[in-house]
Amino acid sequence: MDELERRIRMARPVSGYRTLPLTDRAEKELAGLVSTRPLTAADHRRARLTAPSRLMPLAVATAAAVVVIALGLTLYLPTAPTYAATPPLLEVSPVPQPREELLMGLSQKVRLGTETPTPDPEVTKISAVAWSLVVMSDGEHQTANVVNLDYDITVQSDGAVHQIVKAGPSVDADGRSVTEGVPAVGELISEDEWAVGSPELRFTEPLPSESHQIPAYFAKTYETTELPDAALVINSVADLMRQRQLSSTEEATVLEYFAHEGGLKVVGAVTDRLGRDAIAFSAAHEDDPSYEEYLLVAPDSGQILAVETHYIAQGRDDIPSPSVTGYFAWRR
Repeated sequence: MDELERRIRMARPVSGYRTLPLTDRAEKELAGLVSTRPLTAADHRRARLTAPSRLMPLAVATAAAVVVIALGLTLYLPTAPTYAATPPLLEVSPVPQPREELLMGLSQKVRLGTETPTPDPEVTKISAVAWSLVVMSDGEHQTANVVNLDYDITVQSDGAVHQIVKAGPSVDADGRSVTEGVPAVGELISEDEWAVGSPELRFTEPLPSESHQIPAYFAKTYETTELPDAALVINSVADLMRQRQLSSTEEATVLEYFAHEGGLKVVGAVTDRLGRDAIAFSAAHEDDPSYEEYLLVAPDSGQILAVETHYIAQGRDDIPSPSVTGYFAWRR
């Protein structure tokens, strides 16, 4: 394994069981990334299209979602730090309650809340925003911009999923609006459909009613005997919520699991990427504590609003520490 491939494999997507072997498709994508052929304009666009966290098995997401990080922070080796275009860190205010008390209270709020109404009982609509780091090069200079991505996910009554991803507003490292070299607002980035039974749709069984069974549920879903730690459960819950809308009871059970999970800590009160009040919790990966996963919960309703991934170590020279490497926020 050469240095480039090592760095690509180090890059962390928003979600994924990183200890699982890559699928054949993922290995092909990775092989294409580390090939020595010159990058073409098509490569730039392909990286932009495939890099966002898409609804797919986590092992595939591990290869596909790292493209934007690998190309943006490694392949181009830009003269200016590309990380300057990543989202700012969350501004945190202290929260006095301990983790268990806080999350059990939030669980009770979401359990007592009403189910989100849907205009069409035959389908469920999931709307969210994420971000992608896009690096453009003219052969001499590189520029890095943050492209916001709008997710429109429709879940049919039988569980089939139709996902449309469009470009939102783009900004540069100083937060100024950018229109050159980035997708136009509303431009179609990707459109996918997954029928019932597709391998991408793994969450075919309801969540368990007992919170302590949550890790085993996700381990079974991803066909591994290794129980996930709190950070991987955050990843897994995010994947689940990209496939279907949780019931109030299911969401309350998830929060109860985190209430009793010692690997999770209270970060504090924050404002999320959509300007909403939230309480942030975080957990570092046991297999690689260089990264922390953040879970953002609405203090008034107890609903899960967003997830984020933060790099917190000192071992890389292409990313500062700490820095945000990805987020996904649901419009709820």
